[in-house]
Amino acid sequence: MEDWLFYSLTTLLCLLCSLLLRARARSPSSSSSAHDATSPPLPPGPVPVPVLGPLLFLARRDFDLAPVLRRLAREYGPVFTFAPLGRAHPTVFVSARGPAHRALVQRGAAFASRPPATASGAVLTSGGRNVSSSPYGATWRALRRNLAAGVLNPARLRAFSPARRWVLDVLLSRITTTNNGEKGESPVVAVMEPFQYAMFCLLVYMCFGDRVDDARVREIEATQRDLLGSFLSFQVFSFLPPLTKLVFRRRWEKLAIAAPPPGGALPPADPGQARTAEAGTSATWTRWSS
Repeated sequence: MEDWLFYSLTTLLCLLCSLLLRARARSPSSSSSAHDATSPPLPPGPVPVPVLGPLLFLARRDFDLAPVLRRLAREYGPVFTFAPLGRAHPTVFVSARGPAHRALVQRGAAFASRPPATASGAVLTSGGRNVSSSPYGATWRALRRNLAAGVLNPARLRAFSPARRWVLDVLLSRITTTNNGEKGESPVVAVMEPFQYAMFCLLVYMCFGDRVDDARVREIEATQRDLLGSFLSFQVFSFLPPLTKLVFRRRWEKLAIAAPPPGGALPPADPGQARTAEAGTSATWTRWSS
């Protein structure tokens, strides 16, 4: 029902926008021509279709972008522009090692920041306040320093030794219980699901600072998988947010439920971990929260 209503409204919107574009083409403003003259040229790429192109792109729930980008790289070269949301939101892709090295290493300061978050991205990242979405500045430097010194530093590996031992036991247990073959036959060892589950247990331990029972881990894993699977469908709110929030009300409510709390910190998984955090006896918790 939401999709049919969306298509009906967008068809009417396309007709109105086509009339506006035709009127604008007949009498171009001097300000827009001056802006085009001062804007730096973008790399080559396909010409975006006004209004209709963004609507068709955002209305899709599943869209494999990798084949499209590979085809555009073969057609336009290693550096190309792809603007599925229109000329106002161009995205430049680099698909070769040489240009990527020049951009990220030789001119790293020029490309250090990130573009503003979209409507859905701002909800999922608390307004762009995490290490992967924050613009370059004091906040991003503090987040990166905390990540590098408190989590990724080899000197801190010893603090996570209980977590590694527990996750190793979980991995061996799941491989043993899920790969019991018939008697007299060599079992086929399926390792992908046990490894994925074990790594997810490790991440949950690092996040909450203590072990979490299997049911809670499965609940968190299902929520994360559902969120990642719906990420592309949330991009519809990048186009005319007041309208799309009204049309796709259920989808917006789902996004709001999956958003992190306003404070940006997750609560403990159980009351026992809250007491551990207050007492300061968990090495992982105190280091992450400092």
